[in-house]
Amino acid sequence: MEERRGRRIIMFPLPFAGHFNPMIELAGIFHHRGFSVTILHTSYNFPDPSRHPHFTFRSIPHNKEGEEDPLSQSETSSMDLIVLLRRLKQCYTDPFRQSLAEEVGGGETMCCLVSDAIWGKISEVIAEEIGVRRVVLRTGGASSFCAFAAYPLLRDKGYLPIQDSRLDELVTELPPLKVKDLPVMETKEPEELYRVVNDMVEGAKSSSGVIWNTFEDLERLSLMDCSNKLQVPFFPIGPFHKHSDDHPLKTKNKDDDKTTCWLDKQDPQSVVYVSFGS
Repeated sequence: MEERRGRRIIMFPLPFAGHFNPMIELAGIFHHRGFSVTILHTSYNFPDPSRHPHFTFRSIPHNKEGEEDPLSQSETSSMDLIVLLRRLKQCYTDPFRQSLAEEVGGGETMCCLVSDAIWGKISEVIAEEIGVRRVVLRTGGASSFCAFAAYPLLRDKGYLPIQDSRLDELVTELPPLKVKDLPVMETKEPEELYRVVNDMVEGAKSSSGVIWNTFEDLERLSLMDCSNKLQVPFFPIGPFHKHSDDHPLKTKNKDDDKTTCWLDKQDPQSVVYVSFGS
């Protein structure tokens, strides 16, 4: 990767495709504007750097050679997402601290750290220790973030945990959502979910700014609401893929061709497509 001295950004994505892809697209935007980019990535789900030759990739190890791997396929395959997030934070706190310190101490001026919002306090505390400005990336929409930020209120009002008898009830504090629309992940440890969400929100509040993979014409009211809650600079510059030449990791399953064949048989403009992520 070509060096662009004095204009380097370090990025710390969450190791899942739905979070890594927007981060790498954002990295492409930075690169096109003259920045060099270093991606600090967990050794868990480590990507193929050859797909992104413009960037420098550093793998952050989470266990020493010869030790049992706490993030092996056999260990993580049966975990729900919230439990896995806790394990990731436990395994990578100290290795990330060491990796970031090494990058910052390398002699080249670094502009800032861009970390996934879900890393929360890990990136906040470590960046503060090392003396690095931190911007967070929210890969999801502003509307869902508003709902996450309202979790304490929603719990106090009895909307959470969700009860089947209230699914069609209007959440008056978050119109036009109903209880069944609230962004709640299935987990055996709901209290851990609340901690993850609170950590994300508080980490965004203490950042130097939030980058959003959305745009004002789509989510103006939600962005205004989030801005009032967080009181930090906002950069709604999405959708990132419109501004980046880097191609994200794509997955394909056996039903893709069947779906495409079905779509080809439908009348023009007769199908509405809704994506719920990866």
